[in-house]
Amino acid sequence: MKYYLGYYKNPRYIPIKDSKIGDNLTDIVGFTTQFSTINEIKAYLYSENLIPSPNVYINYVIEKGTKDLRVYYVINSTDKIYTSESKQFFTLTSIKEYLVQEGEEPDFVMFLCYKYIIKFGYLKRMINYLFYLDINSLIYVLKELKSAQLSSAAIEKIESILNYLSQKGEYASQDILEGLIESFYQAVSYNTYDVANMYTLLKGYVKFRNIPAMNDLSNWLQTCIINRKKGYKENYISNDGIELNTIINEFFNNLIYYFDYDKKAYKMENGSRKKNIRELFDLGVFIEEYYSSLYEEYIESLKKNENGCQTIQNTVDEIDEEDEPEEFLEEEDFIRMGQTSEEAGYNLRFR
Repeated sequence: MKYYLGYYKNPRYIPIKDSKIGDNLTDIVGFTTQFSTINEIKAYLYSENLIPSPNVYINYVIEKGTKDLRVYYVINSTDKIYTSESKQFFTLTSIKEYLVQEGEEPDFVMFLCYKYIIKFGYLKRMINYLFYLDINSLIYVLKELKSAQLSSAAIEKIESILNYLSQKGEYASQDILEGLIESFYQAVSYNTYDVANMYTLLKGYVKFRNIPAMNDLSNWLQTCIINRKKGYKENYISNDGIELNTIINEFFNNLIYYFDYDKKAYKMENGSRKKNIRELFDLGVFIEEYYSSLYEEYIESLKKNENGCQTIQNTVDEIDEEDEPEEFLEEEDFIRMGQTSEEAGYNLRFR
């Protein structure tokens, strides 16, 4: 499978074929992360006559189709071009370090679960499973899902399906029912916790493709959650007695390196284990996205704090200007000014 940096020329992407850029994701990301901004990348490409204008839209694209009819699509894991500020997310060593660094954080592992449930087609498989259940089985599974700690939006959609089925029973319209399930899918598909919690419950019902890395990831998440609830601070252990670092290593190795199941050994290339470049790239994309979301949350919190401080300052200013406490004068103060309080228009006996 070949990948390229491509530019959009309506109605399709045109691959930029150049030896300095390459045709695999490692080389392409290595190229784009040499630059500080996307405009710098496009300025260089334009200067080398590789794009028709510095105003074109560029992206990472994948080559598909037959030899006589090549078509290029934006890769589905990201529509973002990575520059020098993201370089650290795309090297083998740094990716592994990030996994270990965040390994005990349930939110991080939950996020990875969400991304891979979608990537591996598990979410579509779960929704299709609901589509093909008979009425009684669907009611049973939906009631089970209500206990899966889903969001209020997801629960509301489940209630809509259950209410409709309770009214129509065996006379339920298949089209209406499919529409309600589709609405449920739309409600959960962009919610990290909904998708991960659905998978945790439905993997006992749905037959998924057996992907070792996904099994490792599920075990990793369960271990984090259980140990966090128990209050353990280090040496996380799974229910099978496996240390967390071992689980992370297994996830990384099963995902990144090609394994020969007949020979029961990793495939070798140039004296090293053969890497799955696309999986390495996607894992870097997901880690970068997680850290970007943390940064956005941090900036948002600063804005809220800034607005809060401004509100407090405005209130203080109003007090200073409008509600400044009155300073009361005593008789001695008037004497020092060479007059009495009565001469100044005050009668202190009545104050």
